[in-house]
This record gives sequence, C-alpha cells and structure tokens, in this order.
Amino acid sequence: MKYKKQALTITALLAASYAAAFALFHNELFSAHDIWHQVARLYHYSSVVSAGQFPPRWVAALAHGYGYPLFFFSYHLPWMLGLPLTLNGVSIFTAMRMLFIFGFIASGFSMYSLLLKLTKRPWASLVSAVLYVWAPYHFLSVYVAAAIGTVYLFALIPLLFLAVHLILEKSYRWGISIFAVVLAGSVLTHLMTLAMLFPFVLVFLLVQLVREKESILKSVVFVGATVLGLAIAAFYLIPLIQYLPIISASGEAGGLSDNFQRYFPSLKQLIYSHWGYGPIVSNAKDGEMSLQIGIAQWLAFFGSLLLFTTHLKIKYVKQILSRRYTKIVLGYAILFLLSIYFMLDISLPFWKIAVKMIALDFPFRLLLISVFSGSVLAGLLIANLKPSFLKIFFGVSLIIIALYTSRNHRKVNMYTQYGLEEYVGAETTTNTYHEYLPITANRELLNADEVPETISNNILTKNITLSEPGDVIVHQFVFPGITAKVNGELTEFTTSTDGLIAFSLPAGEFQITVGYEPTKVVVFSEYLSIAALGIIIVVLFLPKKKNT
Repeated sequence: MKYKKQALTITALLAASYAAAFALFHNELFSAHDIWHQVARLYHYSSVVSAGQFPPRWVAALAHGYGYPLFFFSYHLPWMLGLPLTLNGVSIFTAMRMLFIFGFIASGFSMYSLLLKLTKRPWASLVSAVLYVWAPYHFLSVYVAAAIGTVYLFALIPLLFLAVHLILEKSYRWGISIFAVVLAGSVLTHLMTLAMLFPFVLVFLLVQLVREKESILKSVVFVGATVLGLAIAAFYLIPLIQYLPIISASGEAGGLSDNFQRYFPSLKQLIYSHWGYGPIVSNAKDGEMSLQIGIAQWLAFFGSLLLFTTHLKIKYVKQILSRRYTKIVLGYAILFLLSIYFMLDISLPFWKIAVKMIALDFPFRLLLISVFSGSVLAGLLIANLKPSFLKIFFGVSLIIIALYTSRNHRKVNMYTQYGLEEYVGAETTTNTYHEYLPITANRELLNADEVPETISNNILTKNITLSEPGDVIVHQFVFPGITAKVNGELTEFTTSTDGLIAFSLPAGEFQITVGYEPTKVVVFSEYLSIAALGIIIVVLFLPKKKNT
C-alpha cells in the first residue's frame, strides 16, 4: 500500500510537471528576455567541447572574433547537462527546450524528496511539489525570462535543504555528500543568485540548532560540507576569483555597480501583480512583468502560522523550541518573512553595504526563497492536520488554487522561427554589458565588423606575408591562457593599445595561430575539483558506522 501511494503521487507529479511544461513541447523556440543569450551560450559551449576543450573557458569566435572569456565567469551546469544531447546530434533548439522541461521535472521531484523526508507523507509531499512547480515565479523564469540558471536553482535548492536536514539528523555520510555536490552544482548554475540565497541556508541552520544536542559538531560538519562543495566547484571558482580583477565587471565599466536599485518590487506586487512578458525597463515597480510569490504560498504561510500559534504558549517557549516540527515550521516561516523583507525598499541600506563586497543584481531573485519556503510550509501544514479529511480537503484546495491562479502563466509570448545562425550572429558576447571583456580591451572594436581571420576549433589562424620587418596585430584579445604560435613555434607577444596580440616579425611568410591553453592556476583548480570528488566517493564508501 505504501509503494502504491508513492507510485500514484509520483504519477500525479509527472502529470503536473508535464502540464506546466506543455508549451515547451512545441517544435519551435519561443521569445523570452534571455533566450538569445542562452541559445548562443549552449551553442558555443557545445562547439568548444567538440573542439576538444573541457570545461570550456575561452570562446575565440565571440566578441566579433576578438575572443571572449565567457565560461571563465558564466555558469556551466545547465550546458553540461545539455552536452549529451548536442554532442549526439540533437539540435540546439530542441536541447534548449528539453533543458527547460527537465528543469520543471527535476524541481518537482527535488521538492517531493525533501517533503517526503520531513513528513513521510506522499500526499503532503505532492502538494508541496505541485505548488513549487506551478509557482508564478517558476513560470516567469522559463517563459518570460528564459533564466535557465534560476530554473536549475529551483531544482537544487530543495536538495540543499534536504542535506541540511540529514546533517541535523546526524546522517553525516549522505548529508555531507549531498550538500557538497548540490552546493557545487548551485555554484555552477548561478553564483550571483547563490550568493543571495546561501545566507538563508545559514539562518535556517541556526534556527534548527537552537537547544540542539551536539550543535557544535553539526556546525563543524556543515562547514566541512560547505568547504568540500566549494572545492568540487574549484575549477570554476578559483579562476573566476583570480581573473575577476582584470575584466570590466570589476569596475564601473561592467555596468552592474548600482543595477540592483531598480529591482525592488512593492509588497502589493509580491501578493499579486499583472502577468506580462515585457522586460523591466527602468524600475521593477512599473509592472512590466509579474513578481508575485503565489496565492497558494501565501495561504500556506498563514495557515502554518496559525497552526504554529495554536501550539505556542509563551511560558513554554523553551520547551516548544525543542520540538522538531515546531522548529522546522518556524525556520521556514522565518525564511519566508526574511525573503520578503530583503526584496522591499526598506532593506536598501543592507544592499548598499552588500554590493560593496560582492556583485549583486536583482533583489527580486529572492522570490526563489519565498516560493520555496511557502511551498515547504504547505506540505508541513497538510502533514500535521487532523483528521485525514482535512489533509485531503486543504491539500486539494491548495493545488486547485495554484493551478487556477497560474493557468495563464504556462504559455509563451510567441513562438519564433529564427535560424540558429541568426541567434549566434546577433550575440556579440552573450552579455548585455559585455562585462567579461578584459580591461585592456577597446570596447569600440565591438562596434566594428567581424574580423576576417579564420576561426576553427576555437583556434584563430592568420596567414601573412611581410616584405620587410614590421609589427603585426592579431585580432584576438589578450587574456591569461591565450597562446600564439608563429609557423608552429610558441612565440612571445605584447599587448596593443586596443588590448590585442601584437608581434614584431622579420620579413617573410608566416602562419600565426592563436588558441587557449590552461594556466597553472586553472590546472591546479581542476585537480582540486577532481580530488574533492574523490573525497566524496571515499565518504560514501567508508565502512558504515552508527549515526552515519
């Protein structure tokens, strides 16, 4: 009977995920804010890997053929998941749609797994998962913004909290392993958003450790799991940190220094706002797109709050805080409230301090925490209702509310018929502000026509004949790891005033090739990631002991 219930709920979850992703089964791509960026990124990621470089870092064909360090700084995980598709002949457009579809399915099952761990109730787990998949912000991330990094964070965040619960329950083997791998995956999915979300993980952990036995040991384990996760992602993090000071994003030229101030929604918008497909032009409060949390999530929050207060007696606060259920509800309720606070203008002083330490862009990205915590609270509410008919009644009610209020959100604005070459050709760098350009690069070159040199397999080739000794400039930007060969011999070069490779050559005929080779920093970071993955394997296969 137990497995039959789980089979039924999983089937229902698949159906809900299919319905949410239905518009993606069309054979054409769709219009969305970042869809042109994403198509070009998947194309270039696959192309560079096909040329024999993994993980990709430098893309010679970008920036009008001057080269661009896109994957030193941009995310990897969604494109890694797409590689088995593109390298086996699936078109870029189909692979892109399949990645979004898989994102819907993965987010539903990750939420289901978390709630099943917390409640042991398939029905409550299904309610949370459906609310999570059908949240307005989830549909906005796919159909309005095509923000694939956010889409995959939807799938990863529940697993991150699942690992936290495993650590709290002293299931250290799986807790450490899952937390480290999922944290690394989150770093590789959208680092800037993770930097905004991770403090909420810490807040939740601290709430759970109040009056907890072995709190110091659990804290140490959590820190260790965090370090291990960052080590797995070291192949991306270390080069990013090392080379961030030499790109435009490190200063005002990156275009991101005060970007966040335009993206605070109002409380009214978080409760309900009109659905739209337009980008935010000047201010999030103008309402070009909806930034609502979801009616079902709001109801789940207030319902859980009501259930919590029925257990609360001030004189017994200390005893209540030791109760597992109450602490969990309290933890997720605090996350819900804090996420709302930090999305509103009232939190502006905090943001002004935070952006001095790390680049942050959209405060409304915290909608992910609001949607996540609200959906979790829905499952916790259903699991703790008595008698059983109330579980069914309120669960069905929340699902119907979620489906009905988002019924018009699961549509694309329009399907498009552009060719792949149009997507790729229109994307100079795949970044709006070209913020990964080397600081030595002359931005005006991006306004010129594409360079005439041949670029194949991520290598630029230039043939030149000099009747007398002279200076030669090759149309590739200088960046760590860029190497140049003249007639097959590795050759030193200088940097021109435009940030390009420059040589002084004698008279004669020359073939110049410019490519990318990993620097010592990059090689070290890759070995560190491999070693960290090896530690995970060791942890999982250690002899089993009690409380591990």
